[in-house]
Amino acid sequence: VVTGDIPAMWLRDSMNQVLPYIRFAKQDPQLQALLRGLVHRQAAQILTDVYANAHNIDRSTGQTPNTGDHTSKPSYLGTTVSAMTPLIFERKYELDSLCAFLKLGAEYVRATGDVSALDAQWVQAVRTVVATMRSQQTETADDEGIYSFQRCSSCEPTDTLSHGVGFPGARTGMVRSAFRPSDDATQYPFLVPANAMAVVELRATKELLDQIGESELAKDVDTLASEIDSAIRAVAVVPHKSAATDVFAYEVDGYGNSYHM
Repeated sequence: VVTGDIPAMWLRDSMNQVLPYIRFAKQDPQLQALLRGLVHRQAAQILTDVYANAHNIDRSTGQTPNTGDHTSKPSYLGTTVSAMTPLIFERKYELDSLCAFLKLGAEYVRATGDVSALDAQWVQAVRTVVATMRSQQTETADDEGIYSFQRCSSCEPTDTLSHGVGFPGARTGMVRSAFRPSDDATQYPFLVPANAMAVVELRATKELLDQIGESELAKDVDTLASEIDSAIRAVAVVPHKSAATDVFAYEVDGYGNSYHM
């Protein structure tokens, strides 16, 4: 499911593009097959690179203008290597993209009752998402080079991460997000709306896992959702200069700083 005139597939965009049609899937076998295929495709993209927000169709189809991006992943003995491959169109880590994958599965099963799409690959992709969220709960000083991203020095500041890792954040229980749904870099690493979406979609995914007998993973997913929920209420509810009451911030860093949108 390509995004507009770009020959690549974004996790978030592809989910939102089909969302209005999911309600009709039970009455339309061809539409249901298409949606089931998208669940499989998104799971495959997660397993290809969980930090990539957009992928090419395959290694030989589709060209990315982002070949010059400097984005790395951990390698042997504390080193890092380039994470860009021919399968990746763009590697901006966005928490809401992972949530979009979870939401697609939940909405598909809710509309169709068909759990056949929740196969071993999908379960492994969920495990990968959970592991990634947990790794991004750490404070920035302890992430051990898990993810970095820099674009050209002449690019807009919102199109790259400061020093490749973004602004610092303390451990709060929330999950860091390097970029926003707009593909702009976050000012502070804990994007509150994306964390709220994570709570909702993790709890929906927990129900799916219970249905297919993945009880241990379901417990882990439920625990993670509760951790994030508690952290939002503890850290992201802040006074607003012009409001008469506390509000949810748009972004926080865990050190007392907040950003409002």
